[in-house]
Amino acid sequence: MPHTLKDRIGFTAQAPATSTASEENRLREVVNLKLTARGYPVVGKEEEFPFLDLGQSLIARFQEKSRLKPENLHQVLEAGARRVVVVSHLLQAVQKESETSRFRRDLG
Repeated sequence: MPHTLKDRIGFTAQAPATSTASEENRLREVVNLKLTARGYPVVGKEEEFPFLDLGQSLIARFQEKSRLKPENLHQVLEAGARRVVVVSHLLQAVQKESETSRFRRDLG
């Protein structure tokens, strides 16, 4: 039986699908949890959704573990290597400037 877009998102041929108050609250929590996972603000007050607090800590833990996976580690190492190169160039420039000013003092 083919389903139209309206059927798939919860609208029937007669009217919108209805749910109980507890189902609607649960759906709001799920939507807010998904919004939080993607970095968007929640709809409503966070205090109204107790599951959201637990979900946020789990999401943060998952994101940190994902960041530290070996596949992503090369990006962290490359960024660190670039910083080392920049600092090295800066130190060389400072050293040359110091030598130049010392040479000028000796001549003067």
